[in-house]
Amino acid sequence: MNPYLNVGYEINTNSSITAYYNYNKSNISQILTNVNETFILTSSRGFSKGLSDFDQTVNTSTGIRFSNRHFLSRYQISVGIDYSKQNDVVSSRSTIEQNSSLSERFMLKGGDRYNIYANSHWVIRPLKGSIKLGARFTQSTYFNQINNSELRKNIYLNQDYVFEWRSSFKSLFNFHLGTEWSLSRVTSENVYKYADNFTFLDLLFNLTDNFDFKIQSEYYQFSNKSQTNPNYYFMDLEAVYKIKQDKYSFSLKAKNLFNTNEFTVYRANDIGYSTTSYRLLPRYVLASFTFRF
Repeated sequence: MNPYLNVGYEINTNSSITAYYNYNKSNISQILTNVNETFILTSSRGFSKGLSDFDQTVNTSTGIRFSNRHFLSRYQISVGIDYSKQNDVVSSRSTIEQNSSLSERFMLKGGDRYNIYANSHWVIRPLKGSIKLGARFTQSTYFNQINNSELRKNIYLNQDYVFEWRSSFKSLFNFHLGTEWSLSRVTSENVYKYADNFTFLDLLFNLTDNFDFKIQSEYYQFSNKSQTNPNYYFMDLEAVYKIKQDKYSFSLKAKNLFNTNEFTVYRANDIGYSTTSYRLLPRYVLASFTFRF
C-alpha cells in the first residue's frame, strides 16, 4: 500500500495553496539488469551485475505550491517546492579501466532531491501578445563507489530559465520567439560544469484565407569544448494552400535547409564528460496533396 495525502486551501477565487505527501514502495526498475546474479554484457565494453534477488525501494516526497491567476486569464503565476528522500535506493560499485568497465549493483540508504520552480504567463496588451517566464532549480544527491573507493557523495545541480513571446496581431503576420538556458554543475572528487542554450523563432504568415506560410528556425549551443563546432542551426519551411474549406489542400515542406548531417549532445556526470551523436536526414523537399471526405 502506497499512501498519498493531498491538501488544498482556496485563499480566494484567484489564489490557492496545495500541499502533498507521498510514500511509495515499489519494485526496482530495470529488473533484468538489476536482478541478474552474474556479470552480463550491457554495452560494447561494459558488464553489469545485479542484486541477485528481487527487492524493493522506498522513497518519500512532499511539496507545497502556490498559484494565482487573473479572473480573465490575463496572467497566471505558480511557485512551489518539492522534496524527496530515497530511503532505499539501488547504487553501483564500478571498476573502470581503459578498455572495459564492470558495474555491480547494491542497496543503500541515502540520497535526496530538492526542486524549486516558478512559472508565469502574462498577456501584455501594449505588445499585443503574451509572455511566458519560468525558472527551475534542482539539486539531487546520490552515492556510489568507483575503483575500490569509499562511498562517494555526488551532487547534481541544475538551473533552467525559460522565456517565450507569442504575438497575437490582427494582421497577416505573427511570430513565436523563445529561449531556454540550462546551467548544470556536478560535484564529486572533481567539479564539472556545462551550459546549454536552445532558442527558436517561428514566423507565421496568413497571406489569405486559403494560403498559409510558416518558417521555423532553431538554434542549439552546447558548452562542449572538445567539439570543433558546438553550435547548430536548423530551419524548416512549410506552405499550405487550401481549396473549398479544407476539403483539398496542397502543401510544400522543406526540411533541414542548412543540411546539418550530425547532431551531438554533450553531458557531464560524476565520472567525466560524454557525448551522444545522432545522424540526421539530409536536406529534402516534400510536396503533398490531401483530400478529405
